[in-house]
Amino acid sequence: MSDLSMHLHSMFPTDVRLCDWPIEGLLKGLDTSLEREMKDGTIPEKWTVSELQWDPICNTLYEHVVQHDSEVLAWVLLWLISDRCHGLWRIPNNGTRHHGLTDLDNWNRLMFAMRARLGVVDGWLRRNESSPYTRDLFVAYTNVCLCMVSPKIDLWNSTGSDRTMINARILSRLHTPLNARHVQLFEEHFECSLFGDTGRQKILKLEEEIQGMPKMQQNMWADIDPIAFRTLVLSIQQDVHMAHMLNTVWKKIQLED
Repeated sequence: MSDLSMHLHSMFPTDVRLCDWPIEGLLKGLDTSLEREMKDGTIPEKWTVSELQWDPICNTLYEHVVQHDSEVLAWVLLWLISDRCHGLWRIPNNGTRHHGLTDLDNWNRLMFAMRARLGVVDGWLRRNESSPYTRDLFVAYTNVCLCMVSPKIDLWNSTGSDRTMINARILSRLHTPLNARHVQLFEEHFECSLFGDTGRQKILKLEEEIQGMPKMQQNMWADIDPIAFRTLVLSIQQDVHMAHMLNTVWKKIQLED
């Protein structure tokens, strides 16, 4: 189990409940800011110190860390946003599904504003000598996989018949040089999902694997640079795996008291 996985499971144990967290300020902030901030990426550049001091999201996040020495509420905020994107979790008082968030540009603009808030709160925490936010938290707010594929779908170690469609969707939305043919070639030869534990092991030793192939199969990889392929895939694998871990722990949250 990775350090991030252990961290997430410690924050979201099996018996965790929505009512364990003070999310009213987060909901208020999303209600008033989400629509504007997903359409205008320049808004964070115009914030004043006074506005930030009165921002309900910043204040709620800061107070919770100071009182509980935990960054869990910032992960809960990401869950609330994911719910507004997909409408799967049906969190009480979290509004309805906002289809505009499935547009990658809108999602990225909103996440930029949210990361800016995390940076502000992190600065307050450091000045107060409280525990700062972890790097993984900021990375999670850059993960576009959270808006691309429904949380119902198993992103990691998937064996479903729709895996080819999901792979193509992920690659097309990421604007990566990789394409579905590359992934299909990999998965057919190694008989595993590229986005899974075995796929991650194979990609780390891709050059050795290709050299050990019969000559005909090596020719199929002739136009693919294994080093470049590995570099691109590892980055996407990290995002897909993180999104999978988040959806897994979020499923444990009990919405009723």
